[in-house]
Amino acid sequence: MAEPYEGRKLSRAAFGAADRRIGASLKKERARLRFLEQIVDVPLGGVEDLARWWEHAPHSSKRSLTALLVEKVLVHPARARGVRDVDDRVTLSWRTEMAA
Repeated sequence: MAEPYEGRKLSRAAFGAADRRIGASLKKERARLRFLEQIVDVPLGGVEDLARWWEHAPHSSKRSLTALLVEKVLVHPARARGVRDVDDRVTLSWRTEMAA
């Protein structure tokens, strides 16, 4: 990008817009890399291994694994004031293979 800008083939506005897009993309990929580094020790052996790992894993690793698998968590309003049970009020939107 620097060469076309120096050669006056790229305007200052276009250079700035491209630079912002690249910066945003880089920030997103760095966050993704940070999440991946935090879950490097997740066992791939099976559900039992994962459950055992989950009980002793650091909070940051749990959060990272969840962020990689879940796109959005929606908590619906309670039926009445003081209801603490969320089992029937939570909707998870799982990430698709294409999004990951």
